[in-house]
Amino acid sequence: MKGIGAVCYFLIASSVALLLVTLIASQGIDLLHISSEHRFDFELQIALSFLHSLITIGSAVAMLNGYLSGRRLWSAWAVTYLLLNMWQFHSASPLFPAILILLLINFVLYGKPAQVYFQEQAALRAGKTGRRVDQSYNIFDSDE
Repeated sequence: MKGIGAVCYFLIASSVALLLVTLIASQGIDLLHISSEHRFDFELQIALSFLHSLITIGSAVAMLNGYLSGRRLWSAWAVTYLLLNMWQFHSASPLFPAILILLLINFVLYGKPAQVYFQEQAALRAGKTGRRVDQSYNIFDSDE
């Protein structure tokens, strides 16, 4: 275990620890009804910590899954993780549409039909299978 795999395992372990600390600290705080005031109080810190740990766990698991299965798409999840953590910086709200579009692209690329297509293309490039031929009609048949 080295490189990206080790980083993903570290992200998962540290974010699970952060999630546990957040859940312990949030006793008596309703995380779903945080005030919309702009001051950065304790409840908002707890809510953002909870959100950060969930985002980190999801991104790290997705990156690790893509990396271990040999897909090259794990780097897209790394970019998504970076963008989703932009809430820590000032005025990150203009990034939300871009983040949602990037997430949609990731889900489309990781979806089952896309993976079947990528596997078929890899098999064709490797020469393991021939091109599919529709046997119901062949223009080169001459039955005259």
